[in-house]
Formats: sequence, structure tokens, C-alpha cells
Amino acid sequence: MSIKKHVDQKGRTRYRVYVYDSARKKSIYVNTFDRPKDAQEAEYEAKRRLKLGESLKPREQITFDDLCRKWMTGLTTVRPMTIKDYRNAIDRMKPLLGSKYVTSITRRDIDELVSTLSARYAPSTTRKTVVIMKMILRAAVDWDYLDKEPTEGARLSLPKTKRRVFEPLTREQVDRLIDCAPEYWQPFYRFLLTSGVRRAEAWGVTTADLDLERGIVNIRRQLVKKQFVDLKTDAAYRKVPLPESTIEALRHHLAVRPDNALDLVFPTPEGKAVIPPNFYARVWIPTREKAGLPAFRMHDARHHVASVYLSQGRSITYVQRLLGHANPSTLLSIYSWVTKGEEDVATTDFERWLSE
Repeated sequence: MSIKKHVDQKGRTRYRVYVYDSARKKSIYVNTFDRPKDAQEAEYEAKRRLKLGESLKPREQITFDDLCRKWMTGLTTVRPMTIKDYRNAIDRMKPLLGSKYVTSITRRDIDELVSTLSARYAPSTTRKTVVIMKMILRAAVDWDYLDKEPTEGARLSLPKTKRRVFEPLTREQVDRLIDCAPEYWQPFYRFLLTSGVRRAEAWGVTTADLDLERGIVNIRRQLVKKQFVDLKTDAAYRKVPLPESTIEALRHHLAVRPDNALDLVFPTPEGKAVIPPNFYARVWIPTREKAGLPAFRMHDARHHVASVYLSQGRSITYVQRLLGHANPSTLLSIYSWVTKGEEDVATTDFERWLSE
């Protein structure tokens, strides 16, 4: 029997509601009521929720804004730049979802959020924001604020991102970009354009990380806000081979670079850790404009290296390890278009094979 009648210490007749959970193979207490009608309605609702796999007990109400703060507090091992991305995404969601109770957020609210974001931001920004929103709502389920995510089992109508077709630099463009850089920074440019390391990784390289006799650099850390921080994944810890021209440039650079407290290979000319915004404004932008490459981003140096290796026939696995990606799928999704003209070459080779 799921409703049990009893008399409490004050002599009142009350009704306790229980429902049987077949998965747990036990009866679960729901609540106690003064009226039989209320008990019957609670029993019916509890059985319905149990059948749907939902929680039986009343939930603590929490707003989306408070949930975000709680979620951010638990991110103790996340990189500072990732934390910044999360905060920016939450700020974009606050106007529509911030004051709402998490239990009241519906699919319609999510669709309205996507529509608003799509009108104000680039498709990639909208998609990233939605991914972070799902992470937060998934935490709400784990913490028992929700039975399930409002978007569970539904496909959102997200804006499509346009793939940016990247053309690797020619040998002449590489030389021109390096030559247009200030003399002190030319070895840094050559290092970026031949190693494929991330910019924060490059700024975090110390003399102990270089093995110029073997022609490799050990990527062990990155420099963020003038401090060494761990790399994002285990795959990012790697040894990267360097061409002879880069090795010679580094030998000369080490002889003239200023001493610095962190023993950085690429400190500023004053011997301090690089501040990225200052470097972009004072060095990178003027250099690329002088070289006639106004659209070439700093991260494109990494794309350039990957593109060259892939176009030369290097395996996906090799380039994946070189760049420090955790799995080949990441590489394929980013660089599936780098071998321009590959279709023509492939069909020609296939026709040659057919004729043999």
C-alpha cells in the first residue's frame, strides 16, 4: 500500500505517501499530507515522475545566474584563458537566462537565446556559447537542480560556421615576413614559422628546453600573464624538430638576448616576459603590414607549418604529434582543406593506376 494512514503525536490523522521503485527494489518516502486527496495527487505525480526517471522530492530553486557562479567556483584546474572564455559566454547569456530559475528554463527559452546570439555575434561565438550553456545545465542535472537538460534529445538550430580556407605562405612570403620584423624578433618569427608551436608555448620556452645539438625543442609549459602554466593536454607535452636555419638563428639569438629571471629564450629586448597585447600592437601588426600580409594572424603561423607538412605527404599522425593535438580528428577537422589541388593530383594518379 503506497498511502499509509497514521495519527501523529498531536492526535491528527495524516497520510504518508510511498511509491515503489522497481529499479532500486524498495519503497521511497515522498511526503506526508493532511488530506487524502492531496496524498492521492502526490502519489500519482510521484509515480509519473518515477516512470519518466525524474526526481521525486521537491528541488532547491536556483537562478541561472547563481548556478553559473557556483559552476565557475568549481573550475579550479582550468586555464585562465579558458576561464575568461567561460565568463564572456555567461555574460552573453545573462540578459535572457540570468534571472530565470533553472527549473523554469524551457526549450523555447533556449531557442530564443540562440536566435538573439545569432543576430548579435558571429556563428562561431554563438556555437561556443551554446556549448558552454550545455556544460552548465549538465552540471545542474548532476547537482540535482534539474531532472534533465531542456535541450536533451532535441537538435538546436545553430548558425553554420564558414570554414576559413587558409593558404600556406610561399617561401618568398615567409622570408619577407621574417625580414620585415625588427632584427631582435626575427629569430622568434622564424621559430614560429618552422616549428608550429602555439604562441604561448613559444614564449614559455627556456634555454633548458632547447637541444640545439639534436635540433629539437621540448615543449613543457606555456607563458600566461608572465607566469608559467601547465599545458592543456598530455599530448601538448612534446618534442618538436627544428630545421637547420632555425637552429642557427637560435644560436645567434641566444648570444645576444638579455638575461632574464625566467631564463626565457624570447623575452623582450628589456629582458622581461612578453605581454601579448603589447607585442601584437607594437611588433606583429606593423610587421605583417610592412610585409604585405595584413590578414595573416599570429596563430596562422601554426596553420602554415601544418599545411606545409601535410602538402608534403606527411602522415596525419605525425603532424598531430608535432602540433600537440590530442587526437587526429581535431587535425582533420581543421586542416582537411590544406592540400589545394589534391583532387586533381589524386585523379591523375588514379587514371595512371588504371592504365597500368
